[in-house]
Amino acid sequence: MSRFFLPLTLLTLLALQPSWCWAAETDPRIGQAEERIEAWRLAEAQEIVAALLSENPRSAEALDLSARVHFYQGRYDEALKLHEQALAIDAKNDRRQALRLFAQRTLDTLKKLKRFESHARLRGKDTRGGLETFSMLMLDYDYNGEVFDMDAVFYAHQLV
Repeated sequence: MSRFFLPLTLLTLLALQPSWCWAAETDPRIGQAEERIEAWRLAEAQEIVAALLSENPRSAEALDLSARVHFYQGRYDEALKLHEQALAIDAKNDRRQALRLFAQRTLDTLKKLKRFESHARLRGKDTRGGLETFSMLMLDYDYNGEVFDMDAVFYAHQLV
């Protein structure tokens, strides 16, 4: 028998294994956290994500989920940092790159806002204040001072 027979046989057997044998198993908690984020149950999602990250702080998927929770909570600086950590682990994921860019653009836009003022009528009385009367944010990323061309809209429930 040739001295190459055994190594070649092993390599052939390994190559013929179905792809699912090599795929990393996805933790079912990732899907559970996704479901909670989509349902705006952010505290529950954060608990799941915290457990995932305590077990594996270098999980790009868990870092992505944590970034989304932070983003939805309005904690854009932290969300951006988490997206960047996830990209440092796996930069080839297109969705991860897009979410990082969206977080950066949102943060850049919010930094440009000089003041927020709202006028509303709540329960029969005029109010002038902050976020308690806030219902919607419309953004024109490149407002020219004359024509407002809406690029994005966010409703209060999406930002809180």
